[in-house]
Amino acid sequence: MKLPRYIRWVVAAALVALAVGYVAKNLDSLKRLKDFRLAYLVPLLAVHLVSLALNGWMNRQLIAEFGLKLGFVQWYGLSAINALANYLPLPQAGAVVRGAFLKRLHGLGYGRYTATVLYMYVASVVLMGIVGLGALAHIARTGGKVSWILWAAYGALAAMAVLLTPHAARLMPGKKLQHLAEGYRTLGRWSVIGRLTFWKLLTIAVNATGIWLAYRSLAQPTGWARSLVVALSGMVSNVVNVTPGNAGAAEAAAGTSAGLVQADPHMAVNTYLINRYTAAVVIFITGPLAVMLLSRQIPASPPHESEVPPASELLRGEVP
Repeated sequence: MKLPRYIRWVVAAALVALAVGYVAKNLDSLKRLKDFRLAYLVPLLAVHLVSLALNGWMNRQLIAEFGLKLGFVQWYGLSAINALANYLPLPQAGAVVRGAFLKRLHGLGYGRYTATVLYMYVASVVLMGIVGLGALAHIARTGGKVSWILWAAYGALAAMAVLLTPHAARLMPGKKLQHLAEGYRTLGRWSVIGRLTFWKLLTIAVNATGIWLAYRSLAQPTGWARSLVVALSGMVSNVVNVTPGNAGAAEAAAGTSAGLVQADPHMAVNTYLINRYTAAVVIFITGPLAVMLLSRQIPASPPHESEVPPASELLRGEVP
């Protein structure tokens, strides 16, 4: 659901104020970012390149269910463009820009495209919940303390699994959502769910490995399970993406979740900042390059302005 603009601005302003307050209060902790070991730079950059590839590949497989086959430049490029556009001050700008490219390149209807977006969001949230519960169980079993808040949060996310079945399309009545419902039914087949689960789990593992490497780059080795919890908190917050690049919100989520599993919240924030900086290097290099390459593949005749819908209509599937 789209948040009113004034609410987004209030949230963004609050996050900026909190960020300024955090920096002012924790300068000594943030100075530890200078301890970054350059030996970890290449592995961290590689993690982000692989993460973009996995996200692009998953979207390629979902779009293929509608009969479209994307080449490497397109599916990897769209993943890079999606990540780059998320740094715009617009809610879910990445999904909107990716949909516009697919419309221009292949004529994919916005209603069907929205089905892939919603399905990816729901599947991602559910798998994060399930994996999160597994990570918490491991931490608890090995003697660590876990707050009930995390158990409840990840349990609620995992419970959304019911929305992944074809029957979920029944929750979308009305003529305006007809294409969306049809697309959701198509994507709700068990074969699609199985493939998506495998690749999404691999993506989560890669992102957690990035956090694990970031901890080590600051000479603060931390167990992979706790790194996984920190990574998941950032990934869950990215689904909402209330600020450009989700800056501030992801770091706050990382620090909070670390504290709830008896880890140093300040070090978790530093670790996520390392993760963000190295991701930005990859995104701001591959993103513009992808825009240039894919722009050359767009047909010469531009679409009518009405073919590019507002973000709210695209995400609600209210366009043909």
